[in-house]
Amino acid sequence: SNGRFILEQLYNDNLFLIPLDEAGQWYRYHHLFADLLRDRQKALHGSETAVLHKQASQWFAKEGLFSEAIQHALAAQDYATAVTLIETHAMDLLLAWHAKTIKTWMRQIPEAWAAKSPKTNLMFAWMYLMSSNVSQALPYIDRLQKMFDSDQFEETQPSIKAEWLALQANLLSAQGQLEESLAVAQQALAIVPLGDDYVRSLIYSGLAVTYIQRNERERAVEAYQMLIQHGRLSGNLVSELMGISGLGLFAMERGELRYAFELASQGIAAVEHAGIIPPISAAVYGELGAIFYQWQQLDKAETYLARSAQVSKLSGFSDAEVFYHVVLSRMAQLNGDVQTAVQEIKLAEKVKRVEAPTAVQEEFIAQQVRVALAQDNLADAGAILNPYGFLFQPKLSIPPLPAERLLDRPTGLLYTSTLHIILHQAQATNVSAGLQLANQLLSEARKSQLVPVEIETLLIRGQLLAKLGDHTASQSDVVTALTLAEPEGAIIPFLEEGSFMANILASLDNLDGRLLAFRQTILAAFLPYLHPTAQTDANETLVEPLSGRELEILQLIDAGLTNQEIADALVITLHTVKKHSSNVYAKLG
Repeated sequence: SNGRFILEQLYNDNLFLIPLDEAGQWYRYHHLFADLLRDRQKALHGSETAVLHKQASQWFAKEGLFSEAIQHALAAQDYATAVTLIETHAMDLLLAWHAKTIKTWMRQIPEAWAAKSPKTNLMFAWMYLMSSNVSQALPYIDRLQKMFDSDQFEETQPSIKAEWLALQANLLSAQGQLEESLAVAQQALAIVPLGDDYVRSLIYSGLAVTYIQRNERERAVEAYQMLIQHGRLSGNLVSELMGISGLGLFAMERGELRYAFELASQGIAAVEHAGIIPPISAAVYGELGAIFYQWQQLDKAETYLARSAQVSKLSGFSDAEVFYHVVLSRMAQLNGDVQTAVQEIKLAEKVKRVEAPTAVQEEFIAQQVRVALAQDNLADAGAILNPYGFLFQPKLSIPPLPAERLLDRPTGLLYTSTLHIILHQAQATNVSAGLQLANQLLSEARKSQLVPVEIETLLIRGQLLAKLGDHTASQSDVVTALTLAEPEGAIIPFLEEGSFMANILASLDNLDGRLLAFRQTILAAFLPYLHPTAQTDANETLVEPLSGRELEILQLIDAGLTNQEIADALVITLHTVKKHSSNVYAKLG
């Protein structure tokens, strides 16, 4: 009853305690006194220490600090309390991406305790299913099936039944049984209690993924929007961020960068307003970083991706950290710094070995291929894709595009990586096969509305056509790519194709309006990467220096002038400008 008075007296006398807030609610022991107490605790009998842990668990639970309460219950081997706390609170933490913490707790609970609890088995199953590890989820799902089939679970609470149905719906979706998944999800929605935020979140997020696989775009968007709306109305930040990140990723895969940016900005604003940073916010930070990268705002991209990687360390998922190193590798490669590009992709691989990513594996593979090609190592580039059925030696063999389902972005990345290898080889027989593959990939990308895959494929096909001497068709592909990229301001796809793409862009005629301005923006963006002072290898110099006139034209291109405007400014013909521009890019590239 006089605890506050004692604390204030100790504080006023500058003894033992250090305040942690101005209100005088929280204190910690001085580190020297804390060391003394720890030494005394070590001298206690095990049973006495367990009592202290139980008391600490009860106090933390009363204060709403459930993670700490669970940790102390486990330290006391009070498994009944630990399981009860985990059943009640751990799902909120799992949805917030605290998977690493939950895995640590689960390993400390004896199998006999876990086997009795449907909620604990649901937790295990969700944890593995969310990390795309269906095989490890199945034993818990089988155990749950037996539990719910038995008589003792006939009167199970609606929320637990709804969660079980939501789990089955998500599993069916992951297995490609989409009709069955939708039916089970609707059953779950019919019985889930109104106030059960996290189960409703699981149902809607699963529905959205299923609708995406069925190419029911509007229904997928509605499911994500319901998730966002439900989260906001209930004050559940995690549900809101789940919806925002899911809908944002869906928009990005379809090339809708501006809409995705708006969504991610809303998510960051919600996080900052709440004053807490749940690990799931790593997805929103990562999406914002990826958008800035596409816009070639590289400093902002690196800042947000670094934030994403930092926040995700609490989650147990490695995707954000892997993607951070992948993008840093891409940035280094843009600058011609192949050595750093290699180092960053090796760092990504190191992270992968500790915890396999669930969503960015193909992003990693695609950059591995690019780095190998930058080193002119065709054998290594091909070997990276061999496990996925793509063979380049002794002859080209490409697995058919999946006919039973719509193309997704990860699969598209494997095929565009194959096209990059074919382009690098530039052998007549393979170029022909590459054109055939590009045609098929474009058709599938358009069906699936995967605009980024369509743009990249067009740019590669344009270069393949140029190597065959069909410059008219080559330019047509690049113009189509410009038309798709311009509304969203996607610059990076052009820059990553290198100087050959700059030459094609510089040769384009008959552009006007926004396309012309966008082309000039891209050419200006190329300059730091093509100019010799931007090269990191000091031994790389121009074979032939630019003439005075060519330097003038280069500066005017950098300023954003059109060919006709340059001709007017220098009082020369349009043909002369085009000739000098072609010489400039040939010398720089």
